[in-house]
Amino acid sequence: MKKLIVWSMGVLLCMALTGCGQSPSSKFDKQISELLEISDVSWELFEPVMTSYKELSDDERAKIKNYDDYEKYWTLLISNDIESAFSDKILTTEEYNSIVKKYSELPDSATDLVVGYEKIKKYDGVDIDALNEFNKKIQDVDEQTSFSNILEYFTEYGSMNSSTKALINITKIQAAMEMNDLEKAAVEACSNLRSAMKSKADFQLQSVTVKDDTEKMNFYWVLIKYSGTNSFGGTIDDTSCFGITPEFEDPFWGLSQITGKTNTYIKSATSYLEYEKSLQPEIALDVDKIMYYIE
Repeated sequence: MKKLIVWSMGVLLCMALTGCGQSPSSKFDKQISELLEISDVSWELFEPVMTSYKELSDDERAKIKNYDDYEKYWTLLISNDIESAFSDKILTTEEYNSIVKKYSELPDSATDLVVGYEKIKKYDGVDIDALNEFNKKIQDVDEQTSFSNILEYFTEYGSMNSSTKALINITKIQAAMEMNDLEKAAVEACSNLRSAMKSKADFQLQSVTVKDDTEKMNFYWVLIKYSGTNSFGGTIDDTSCFGITPEFEDPFWGLSQITGKTNTYIKSATSYLEYEKSLQPEIALDVDKIMYYIE
C-alpha cells in the first residue's frame, strides 16, 4: 500500500511538473497554435515563444510538430519590419542594424522565407546616415542652388563606393552640371578672352550676362566683366562684349588673331552696342560654372 501511495504521488508530481502530462515539445506546439489564432502579429507576442524554444533540449526540439509554423511566423515578423522600414523610402541605420541582427539569428532553413531582404542587402557596406544626408541635399537642389554647391555634391558622389552610388539618383546633379545654350555661348566668349590674357591663371570673372538675340540678329550677346594681368604685369578690371553664333562660335575672333588686332577687338564697342539695343532679357550666369568649363 505504501509503495502504491508513493508511486501515485510521483505520478501526480510528474504531471504537475510537465503541465498535466504534456511534454515540453507539446506545450511548445500549443503555444504556436494559440499564437496563430491571434490576429495581431508582433514581436511582443512572439518573444515568449522564442524563449520557450531556446529552453528545449535537442531531443524535445526534434519532437515539435508546429516547427514550420514557428519559422513562418518568425520570418513574417522580419518581412513586416522590412516593409515598415521602407514605407517612407528612408531606411535608418537603427532599422538596418535591427533587421540584419534578427535575420542573422534565423536558421538557414528559414532565410528564404523572408520577403524583401534583398533591399536590405543593398545597404551592406554603406554609411546609411551619410547616404540619407546626401540624398536630402540632392532633394533640395533647385534652380537657385549655386554651381559651387552642385560641384561639391558631384565631387562627393564621385568619391563614394559603388554600393552607395547604386542607392543614389544622381540625375538632378548631372542635369545641373550640364550647360544650357546661354552658358555654352558664354564659355566660348570667356575662353577666347582668357586665351588673350598675358596670364591665363590670373583671369577671373566678375560677372557674365547674356542676351539671346538669335532669332533677330543670329547672335548671343555676351557681356563679360573680368579682371586679369595686362602686358605690363599690372592687374586690370575691364568689360568686353562679344557676339556668339547659334553654333557657339565667335566668327570674328579668328580674324582678329590673324590680323594681329585681338586687343582692338576685345575693346571694341560694336557688340556692346548691339547688346544694349537688344530687347531680349538680360540673363546673369553663375560665374563659377563658366570658370569651371573654361578651365
